[in-house]
Amino acid sequence: MRTEEACAYLLAAEKGAQVFAHVVAGVDAGLFAAIHRHGEAGVLPATLAHELGYYEDYVRVWCETAYALLLLDHTGDGRFRLGEGFEPLLAGGQPTSMLGYFGVREVFIRERFEQPEFMRTGAVRTYAEHGERFSLAVANLSGPRSDILIQQVYRGVPAVAARLGEGARVLDVGCGAARLPAALAREFPSTTFVGVDADGSALAVGRREIEASGLADRVRLEQCCAAGMTHREEFDLVSLYAVMHELRADIRPEAVRRMWQALRPGGILVSTDQYYPSRLEDFRKGEFYVAVADQASEAVWGNRHLPQEKLAELFAASGFRRSEFHLVHFPGQPSPRLAAIAFK
Repeated sequence: MRTEEACAYLLAAEKGAQVFAHVVAGVDAGLFAAIHRHGEAGVLPATLAHELGYYEDYVRVWCETAYALLLLDHTGDGRFRLGEGFEPLLAGGQPTSMLGYFGVREVFIRERFEQPEFMRTGAVRTYAEHGERFSLAVANLSGPRSDILIQQVYRGVPAVAARLGEGARVLDVGCGAARLPAALAREFPSTTFVGVDADGSALAVGRREIEASGLADRVRLEQCCAAGMTHREEFDLVSLYAVMHELRADIRPEAVRRMWQALRPGGILVSTDQYYPSRLEDFRKGEFYVAVADQASEAVWGNRHLPQEKLAELFAASGFRRSEFHLVHFPGQPSPRLAAIAFK
């Protein structure tokens, strides 16, 4: 890469950082949601400021800058509305919503600035230490993806779909706020679920939502770490979403062994996680970008991603007789996830 190209690369990165920071500010301030409520007619910055209790001049500058960054469109009479194409991404409450994504990435970026100190001390800040606000952001990120996971994995993989269609008993490990078990319970009304997680903050959110949705008779939550589970041959299917990489390396083999133990003979484990490369020359490929960036952020949490080859070895060592792998593609995202299916 020539110096001129390197300069253009860094300037593009700086612009990307500006867009990211502006979106995070708009999400945290509730500006995108407020603008969305006004629809195609748009809204004046003064009206937004009055509704949200903000200083009008700051809101106006934010709107004008968001317009320059293509996030907002202008109606011609001083009003702003969400930019074309951005409504399903920034309005919230839709499968394509990116609000949860920005909420989680905001934490990642803030911690990236702390990495020199982590490098000096070797300290670890675990997932659970991030608190309820972060747990809710993760839930808001994973919730909209549940429909995609259901269609591509839980209905898309024949062996998994058949098991759920029969009225399976499912153990969801690292369930968080239980958005995926709740979505699966609605999709497969003859199934029952037990969700386990060590994060009490996430479970508190999940219990409130499950009770409100009328699913409490089929979805039960337990506070427990994966390596501490004692279930024996109780479940037809074990499910994990973005959890395998969060199991510390020293407890991961025991945790997976306990998942195997929890399954009935012929049971299935379904783990969907980042698609991580196994060779250095693959680290620059677009399909691995999200996983590589995620690992850089979560390294100080004690988390380590596993490539497909290591997952297969882990499952075999835990007693599973075979495994297979499928790529899961999320709309608009260049990097797929990897669904690992292990058979007892």
